[in-house]
Amino acid sequence: MDAAGSIGFCNAVTTRRSPRSPAGPRARLAGLALAALALVAACDGQSQTPPAAPPPPGVTVAAVTRSEINPVFEVVGQTEAVDEVDLRARVQGFLVSRAFNEGDDVREGDLLFAIEKAPYEAALAAADASVDQAQAAVLRTRKDLERARILFSRGNVSEKSLDDAVAAERDARAQLAAAEARQREARLNLGYTDVYAPVDGRIGRAAYSVGNLVGPDSDVLATLVKLDPIYAVFNVSERLYLSYRQEAAAMPAANGPQAAPVPRLRLANNQDYPHAGKIAFVDNRVDPMTGTIAVRAIFPNPDKLLVPGIFVTVRLSERQPEPALLIPQAAVQEDQAGRFVLVAKPDNTAEVRRIETGERTGISWQVTSGLSEGELVIYEGIQKVRPGAPISPVLKPAAG
Repeated sequence: MDAAGSIGFCNAVTTRRSPRSPAGPRARLAGLALAALALVAACDGQSQTPPAAPPPPGVTVAAVTRSEINPVFEVVGQTEAVDEVDLRARVQGFLVSRAFNEGDDVREGDLLFAIEKAPYEAALAAADASVDQAQAAVLRTRKDLERARILFSRGNVSEKSLDDAVAAERDARAQLAAAEARQREARLNLGYTDVYAPVDGRIGRAAYSVGNLVGPDSDVLATLVKLDPIYAVFNVSERLYLSYRQEAAAMPAANGPQAAPVPRLRLANNQDYPHAGKIAFVDNRVDPMTGTIAVRAIFPNPDKLLVPGIFVTVRLSERQPEPALLIPQAAVQEDQAGRFVLVAKPDNTAEVRRIETGERTGISWQVTSGLSEGELVIYEGIQKVRPGAPISPVLKPAAG
């Protein structure tokens, strides 16, 4: 019987009146209720059809490609000042002026602090007087020595008198030298009352205010740092260091310096620093605890954007491209067992594939094992996929 016939039969059955039964009213009503329920259930089961199976989920796939890449290695570094100077008082006295605003950029030779000069001007005047006095003593003893030599040649004085004149002249010259040394010291001390900027740079917070007593035992008056250029200090692995050194040694002498990696910076806000740097220093030994070697790169900093102490990502690229298998980074997943991808098989089902990865290159990830060129990996719609279940793949290279 077809569905229409079944439905008509059920309708007919449910609407037909039952003959009067010799049983009592209650028995008749109970029997009619049971019969109606059975017929309704049977008819409902015959009228409902099974739901259709949902279509397989749509996913976006990309082919595993082979490409010549120049791997970029990223390491964390920190900026350092090329010159950092702690300004100190070299003589004792009261600060009488501060000729800068904290945080200013200053030029080499600019006056920064002034210490009271009066005591040192007086000391210099006394030293000048001592020099004059010593010069007079030298002049007097020199003339005495000349007369003593003439008289000794005539036999008018003893040899002891001549020796005394020689000793007096030498002592006067020694006293003059000592006085001149004290004079130079006094002049230096007077010059130390003015503190000048030894280099171009940016000055920090002043530790003392005008009127404070400062001296050689005081703390640093302020710190001056040179910002342009600026260093970035970081560590690289032994492997990377050796690969660059061997590559440089294999190149002709004229091209040797070009084999050095070109460092670039990425800042903490994920912005790329616009100026490329160059390697300025490589340490002479590898740290046995970490297996890395310290490197310092120097970068132009004309806008004074970078200051010492900033953490940066230093990006180094190899000079010789190498072939590699690449897949979109969005396709790579990770669990406790390691990294894996979902591969779209030719029969339009998904398969879990364990992989080994190398370096990241742009939006791609280098694959060292687990995949072959041309295979399709799922990178969009992964959350809708179950391993072994059907899928509806759409081939589309990852953007960028």
